[in-house]
Amino acid sequence: MSTTNSQESVIEVQAVVLESINFDRGFAFEVGQGQEARASLGMHLEAPEEGQMYRSTKCNVDLKDAAENIIVQIQTIFRTEFDVQGPTTPAVIDPYLSSLAMRVTYPYHRQLIASLTTQSGLPGVTIPLISDDQLEAISKESTGSTEAVVSSD
Repeated sequence: MSTTNSQESVIEVQAVVLESINFDRGFAFEVGQGQEARASLGMHLEAPEEGQMYRSTKCNVDLKDAAENIIVQIQTIFRTEFDVQGPTTPAVIDPYLSSLAMRVTYPYHRQLIASLTTQSGLPGVTIPLISDDQLEAISKESTGSTEAVVSSD
């Protein structure tokens, strides 16, 4: 994947690397057929150092049953490595790489969380789609969150 920024630099995604998974399962829960579980989602961009050609994004998901007991807590961290060719300065390229990293890694977070919850025998969690504008805002703030309600069916 390659793209250009306003200075006509060419940016290529060199790699998307899974840095870590943290999966903590609680055991005091009851989710029956047809009941809903609540999932809270937090997305975060690790603050980059100036001129750093990679970005790490973190996704936190807490799944709770109707009684607010924690079913599972999942944290995934992906690193996106870039190759930037052409004229650029850190002040121009850093915000662009941060925004691009959020857009590139979000589908990886979604897929891994859905797979982990389903394979562990829990109600499958598919975290919601987030628009490019929302991901852009999260990358600028370096914190952000949204919530979703998921069914145990």
